[in-house]
Amino acid sequence: MAYPDIATLLLVTITLNGLVAAFMWLMHRTKPRARYFRLLAVGAAGSAVGWTLYATRDLGWPSGLSYVAAYLLVALYPGLLILAVRRFLKLKPPGPWQAGLCVAFVVLALGLAWAAGQRPHSMAVATGANALLFSASWLILLRHGRPFSPPVLTMLVTIGLSAMVLWLRLASGLWAHASGGAPESALILMALLIPMLASIMLALAFSVAEFRRDERKLREAFERDGLTGLPNRVPALEHLRIALERNEPLSLAFIDLDGFKRINDSLGHATGDLLLAAVSERLRPMLREGELLARFGGDEFLLLLPLPPGPSEHRCRELLQALSQPFEIEQRHVFVGGSAGLCAFPEDAREPRELLRLADTALYQAKLHTRGDVSRYTARMGDAASAELATELELRAALEDQRVQIFLQPRLDLVDGVCRGAEALMRIRRADGSLILPGDFIAVAERCGLMPRLGAVVLEQSCQALSTLRRSSLGEDFRLSVNLSPLELHDEALASRVEAALCRHGLPASALELELTETALVDDPLAAERRLSELRALGVAIALDDFGAGFSGLSHLLRFPISVLKIDRSFIERLRSDRIADALVEGLVGMAQRLGLRVVAEGIERHALITALQAMDCDEAQGYAIAKPMPLESLVGWLDSAREPQLTA
Repeated sequence: MAYPDIATLLLVTITLNGLVAAFMWLMHRTKPRARYFRLLAVGAAGSAVGWTLYATRDLGWPSGLSYVAAYLLVALYPGLLILAVRRFLKLKPPGPWQAGLCVAFVVLALGLAWAAGQRPHSMAVATGANALLFSASWLILLRHGRPFSPPVLTMLVTIGLSAMVLWLRLASGLWAHASGGAPESALILMALLIPMLASIMLALAFSVAEFRRDERKLREAFERDGLTGLPNRVPALEHLRIALERNEPLSLAFIDLDGFKRINDSLGHATGDLLLAAVSERLRPMLREGELLARFGGDEFLLLLPLPPGPSEHRCRELLQALSQPFEIEQRHVFVGGSAGLCAFPEDAREPRELLRLADTALYQAKLHTRGDVSRYTARMGDAASAELATELELRAALEDQRVQIFLQPRLDLVDGVCRGAEALMRIRRADGSLILPGDFIAVAERCGLMPRLGAVVLEQSCQALSTLRRSSLGEDFRLSVNLSPLELHDEALASRVEAALCRHGLPASALELELTETALVDDPLAAERRLSELRALGVAIALDDFGAGFSGLSHLLRFPISVLKIDRSFIERLRSDRIADALVEGLVGMAQRLGLRVVAEGIERHALITALQAMDCDEAQGYAIAKPMPLESLVGWLDSAREPQLTA
């Protein structure tokens, strides 16, 4: 190739630089946060302008400052490349060696100014500077680019190739200077085209590296929980599958935080998130080789232990003991414990899904009975879980088929012996006509979240029955008591639903009495106080059921708008046989009446108790000795036959 053909090579080089600049700018527009694409675009564009200025010398145009500027722009590209690599690798601010490169770049500019118009000298200076900068990029990747990914290896190869060719370019320039002749055309071809091709490969390598980085981030986001940094269920299940294939003893445990909902509700979800992260930070260092802890969802963690059941139980208790210590969240101490459900391979099951189901069953039993401890799966738990599932399915089918029914149990006024009220009790009628009593399904309905739907059905049927009774000659002032579940107290629309039901059936609010246990008040006192105040403002009476047992507290009578007190049957059934029970019931009746509350005695199984309660000035009584729960039609008949006072012992 003849020397004048250098113009053709320059045209190709300028075009390639322009294409690289356009491609890098497009990448910058696509990913503006990856700022090194902008550096590469500016560098390639500057190089294209520099080679254009360089071409003017061969066209006979004035050289002077444009010739110096051409080499400055061409040499700027490797410098920007170094900054791009540093930003890609997210290195620390420039160190002394990078400051040295800046000094070298200044020396290069002075050398170019001195060598202007002298082709061999300028080629030698520019080539040496380019080789220095490309070699520095190589050293950056060698030092900070590990572990070597395919994009980083591509960068190493292309930068190495560029450095090799530029050193060759330097050698050709020195040879030309020494011999006084022009460089070999082949060397000029390599000096122009191969670095440019290497630059294109490097630009592509940056692009591939960026997309690979995005792919890695997406994969980590998919496989790792962003809040705790623990693996999520996807890698955990894969780890479980691989562990089972080895056919070695393995235990699987679900760990659930105790009281996490209370912390979320009282301190906010942001504090709850910080608590989950703190739990992870505390448990992660405690893991041993072969153990895996993953966040399975919510406040539930999956623990895989390469141990048989006995040692696994001990290991779980160690982790739960760590959770029992307080956590410092936002300069306050937060207490949270944990419960665990444990099952083992191959003793309990051999399939991943079955192991997960059994561990979840064991966790449910732990939360129910041994809160704060480990519950090992047993076959009896499986039978109980199957029975609960069957009950849940029966409840859902009953709601769909409208087989939820209320039975009414009369309440007797102990002053005049007239029945002026009743309690609505829920029953589920099976497809074969038999009944399921509340004791067999209420707990299941609350755990599976069906109580609000059941409560809405009971409220509607109760208002309809109450409307029928009050329109008859049997009960113009009849009152009906309807039970509320703790879950219904979380419904902000509860008061409006009650008001709408009363309006639909033309009932005054005073005809309805809503009954709840003290457990509902303890679970969420703030929500309970708001809901009950709204209901009391409507004119609905509030009854406190099972008073004297469980979470009884006299402060509840002061804090909540209670108007009816129902004494628990455990006290009533011991009247006349236990003087302590007599004293307690008499004291409760006297206290309630002084507070302006109406008192109802539950569980009257013997007629003799009616006389005892009358002597204590109790207001009403309810129990089998008076009447069993019955459908509305039967209650109408019972009321018709019981027009006379029912106070005969």
